[in-house]
Amino acid sequence: MLMFGRTRLPDLIKSHRSPHKKSQGNSRLKDVLENFKPGVNYTFMVSSDLTDSASKEVYYVFPETESVPKVVFIVAPLLVMVTGVALGFIIAFVCSAKKKVAGGLNEGEESFGRCLRDPQCQTKPLRVAPHVFLCYSSCEGPAHTHLVLAFAHYLQQHCSCQVTLDLWEELVIAREGHVSWMSSHIESCDFVIIICSKTLKDLVDTKSSVEVDFRNLFVASVSLVGEILGQDLIFKRDISKFIVVSFQEDIHLQTPSVLQLATKYRLMEDFPKLFSHLHSLELLQPGLLLHVSNINQDDYFMVNSGYLLYCAIKKSYFS
Repeated sequence: MLMFGRTRLPDLIKSHRSPHKKSQGNSRLKDVLENFKPGVNYTFMVSSDLTDSASKEVYYVFPETESVPKVVFIVAPLLVMVTGVALGFIIAFVCSAKKKVAGGLNEGEESFGRCLRDPQCQTKPLRVAPHVFLCYSSCEGPAHTHLVLAFAHYLQQHCSCQVTLDLWEELVIAREGHVSWMSSHIESCDFVIIICSKTLKDLVDTKSSVEVDFRNLFVASVSLVGEILGQDLIFKRDISKFIVVSFQEDIHLQTPSVLQLATKYRLMEDFPKLFSHLHSLELLQPGLLLHVSNINQDDYFMVNSGYLLYCAIKKSYFS
């Protein structure tokens, strides 16, 4: 039996006994003593009840520092570990998002024309989908044509519209003739959307109604729509079928005079209103707000077709 004596003046001597087991010639012994105070001189008298054992005195002074609770050493590594894992997750998420956006940008720009012209990229319209005829002019250049394609793709892919566009029906147009094909669709569709710009307004307004240039199909279509619109006004029919849109600032300065009475929307700021118009939905009523995802100017690019439209707008007006 080992006996540890510890002295702390002026306290009395206190003793501690510990069993001493000897095995394979090894007589070393470990023991833990507690309740020591910093800054105090301690004398340890170590002795054994074994035969011919010698006693030994050991002096030790504990430094005057406050011991840190064990819980600190346990909690601190856990906090470091949790913080490290959270930071690693955030970094990985940000990197992944950047790669996804960058990859989507490259992929979207490279496959832009191919995807929009491919019929497989178009979803089958629902039976209740409104039939929309898009009217535009190609004289603005290829960037504007890509914008029209992207807009048609977005209406059909995300907004549940059945879109008729000449670029998707070239074979039918070649068989029927462009003017005949255009006239039949303007009459049969639910809505006619005319994409206008300041250049096109000047082009249409300089042509008299008698001298319609049918070689410029935009001028011909606008003149035809203007004639139908005037007749509907005379006979007090609903003119909500005819819609004018523009992706530029002041839509009134870009609308031909024959279409001034048509409903006008500036895109993409007014697109929720256009969506409501096409589907005959009241998005906002007293005490009721109907939410449709990814049709606002702040989030329409979150879907694939909206992202292609965003790229087309950027290329057409901001490049």
